[in-house]
Amino acid sequence: MQRNRFSMLAAACVALAATTLPGPAGAADEPASRIAAGVLAGATDDDAHVAPRGEPPVISLTIPAGDHELAGTLRLPAAEGGPFPAAVLVHGSGCSTREGLGSFESLCLEAGVAALAFDQQGCGDSTGTFRGFTVENSAELFAELAVDVRHAMDLLAARPEVDVERLGLVGGSQAGWIMPLAADTDPRVAFMVVAGGCAVSVGEEAFHGSLTGEGSRLGISIAKADKRLRRYDGPRGFDPRPVLARVTAPSLWLFGRRDDVIPVQPSIDAIKEARIAGRVNHEVHIFPYGDHDMLDRRTGEPVPADQVVKDWLRKRRIIR
Repeated sequence: MQRNRFSMLAAACVALAATTLPGPAGAADEPASRIAAGVLAGATDDDAHVAPRGEPPVISLTIPAGDHELAGTLRLPAAEGGPFPAAVLVHGSGCSTREGLGSFESLCLEAGVAALAFDQQGCGDSTGTFRGFTVENSAELFAELAVDVRHAMDLLAARPEVDVERLGLVGGSQAGWIMPLAADTDPRVAFMVVAGGCAVSVGEEAFHGSLTGEGSRLGISIAKADKRLRRYDGPRGFDPRPVLARVTAPSLWLFGRRDDVIPVQPSIDAIKEARIAGRVNHEVHIFPYGDHDMLDRRTGEPVPADQVVKDWLRKRRIIR
């Protein structure tokens, strides 16, 4: 998984061409050195911008995260009112900045959810050191990145514009490993939306990607790679399965059946195993012709992920 993709996830769509594995009917939700003055002791907003009428308010922030600081931007829905539900946007792989999260930001804002995006440590305006993941360092690195996500949650929970009962995480690709780790030890996480996230180990994903060509379309077919993955006995690195078996936050996993970057069916199977074991808070939505970018392979147009997410957030009573 070498790229941070999903550049067009939140484009407007209306058709709903997918399959959903729903949770039980009526299931309840289970539950920076300068920030706004008076919100965290000794902290101030870096820069608060008054947006033109009808545009989302924008607030630039710095998130204290131990020995480094994360440069972030909080955008609020254009609608009047509040406090709003809010989400921390979580990166895929690569040295990514908040600009690369624009599709998820748009997705949240259109649904009435405030969005906090930040530059990864060591990238953009954030301090610290960026490290790419490998099978060998994945468990340690993902735990570290999950801590950064929790620091961002601390900021959101302290903002007066935000409803602390409706905090969540939204992201894709590599974020599918990091968000459950963050939610595992943070009961404030009320929802997660994962687009093209991987629910099998880093080692399995790397092996599968080496077979398919990871989006290059130069490798073997997805079906053949899935079959060979069943016999994989190499190093695993971080494996999310034990975490998925513990996490109680309602989670929506979006997959494209034509995604050749991650092992989609093995990930769906891993989530089904967690559901069978009692974690029915995990739900899966499959776009039959979607790829890793959440684009329809037939047309090149975005799949209707935005409407799927809105409907799910309403069902979970995150938005109204």
